[in-house]
Amino acid sequence: TYGGVIGGRRGGNHDHRVPGDRTNVSYGIGEDPRVLFAMVFSSLIHDVGHTGVPNSVLVDEEDELAILHNDVSVAEANSLQVAFSILQKDEFAQLKRCISPTPQERKFFRKKVICMVMVTDISDQE
Repeated sequence: TYGGVIGGRRGGNHDHRVPGDRTNVSYGIGEDPRVLFAMVFSSLIHDVGHTGVPNSVLVDEEDELAILHNDVSVAEANSLQVAFSILQKDEFAQLKRCISPTPQERKFFRKKVICMVMVTDISDQE
């Protein structure tokens, strides 16, 4: 909502979207708090460990990170590796349980974060 206006009509806390109105569509992103948190977490970690060197240079120079990540979205893959390695530490066990209390939740969260960070590689045409 913006200023109490939803879907073009005043509605307060009520959703008064007109069928077929595509002005406020979130495609499911805003409906799942797990996805919303994955977005926040992804935005915080997407450049962790980034050296400022473009992926193409890392690949061309056969940098250790490029070798480690098979020349694919090197900086992004490295950020994920660093962030998830930190999250695995004992001191973050309680946070990890809050984020994803079950193995299924952990898999869901990890998959969402990986997708969100990997898509930030502007050079990847896929």
